[in-house]
Amino acid sequence: VGPKDVDENVKFVNRILHQSTSHSLQLWREFCILTGKCLAKKYASTEETKKEYDAFRPMALSAEVKKNAVEPAKENRFRSYYHRNPCVPIDFEAIKSALAHCPRTPVKVLEDESELDFSATGTVCLMPGVYKERIVIQGEVWGVGSTGNKVVSIRACFPDKGATIMHYTDSQDAKNQPCVSISTRDAEDANLGAQKGISVNLSYLALVHSTSGSDLWGGNAALVVDGARAQVDMNSCVVQSHSGRGIVVTNQAELKISASSVTNCAATGFYLGDWGSRAHVSRCNFIRNGYGTRESLSSDEGRQELESVLAEWARLRANAGVTDAAERIEQFNVVPPGHSGIYIEGAMCWIEDSLI
Repeated sequence: VGPKDVDENVKFVNRILHQSTSHSLQLWREFCILTGKCLAKKYASTEETKKEYDAFRPMALSAEVKKNAVEPAKENRFRSYYHRNPCVPIDFEAIKSALAHCPRTPVKVLEDESELDFSATGTVCLMPGVYKERIVIQGEVWGVGSTGNKVVSIRACFPDKGATIMHYTDSQDAKNQPCVSISTRDAEDANLGAQKGISVNLSYLALVHSTSGSDLWGGNAALVVDGARAQVDMNSCVVQSHSGRGIVVTNQAELKISASSVTNCAATGFYLGDWGSRAHVSRCNFIRNGYGTRESLSSDEGRQELESVLAEWARLRANAGVTDAAERIEQFNVVPPGHSGIYIEGAMCWIEDSLI
C-alpha cells in the first residue's frame, strides 16, 4: 500500500464521517440538549402567560413578525438550530462575540414531539458561571416594509443553575458605565433620521453592577433601556447595582419584567421616565434599594467620609439649586441614601402581584 492509497482511504473515511455527522438528526439534537440551546417545555411560556401580555406584546413577537419569519435550512434542522444559537464559552469565549454572530431575524419554530422547546429567536446561551464584561446592544435600522423589531435573546443554558453577567470595576475608564445597555439612540444616526428598533429577551440571569462615579443620570445602573422601539422582556432575573440604579427605562423605551428581583441597589431600584415610556411589572420583588453606597458603611473611615458627603450635600442644596448641587456632589463618587424602590415619572406602568 502506497502513500497515495493511504491518502485516498483517509479522504474516503473523512467523507463518510462528515456525511454521517452532518445528516444525523439525533446527534445534533443531543448537541442542542447538552449545551442548553433547547429548553424543557416547563420553562417555556405557557399559553396562559402569553394571554396575560396580549396588550403589552413586543413588536418582534407579534403575529405579523411570526408570519414573516424565515424558514430554517432543510438539510438538518437541528444542526442549523445549533449554529444559529451560540453558546458561551463553548462556541465563543465572550458574550460580545456571540452577539455579533447571533441572527436577529426569527425563524419558524422546530417541531419536536419531546418535552423540549426550540426558540424561534436567535439566542446567546450562557453556561453556568460569571461573565465579567459589559454588554452593549444597539438598535437595528428599520428597512423598507419592516413590520417589527429585530430580536435577540440572552439566557442561561440551564434555568436551574443560571448565569451571572458582572460589570464590577473601580477604573475611571469605566466611570458611570452600565452593565447592560440597550439603546436605539445613536449620535451618528440622529442627523440622518434613521429609525432603529431592537427587542431583547433576558432570562435566568443575574446582573451585578458597580462602577466608579455617582452620576445616576449618566448611566450608572445595572440595566439601561433607552430610546423609542427599544424593548426588553426580562424573566426570572436578579438585578443588583452597588453604585447606582438597578433598571433605567427612558425616552419611549419599553420593559416587560416578570418573576424577577431588583435588590440591594445604591439608588432607585427601577426608574421609569419620559413620555411614551412604559413598563409591565408582574410577580417581581423590589427590596432593599435606595440606601446609598453601602461600601462606605463597611469601615469607620468610610462612614466618616459618607457623613462628610451628606453634610456637603445638605449645604449645597441650601445654597444652590438641586441640579447644581447634584453636579458638584458627583465628584465624591458616593450615592447618598434616600432613593426609591420604584420611581415613575411621566410614563405609564402596570404593576401586579409584586412586592415593593
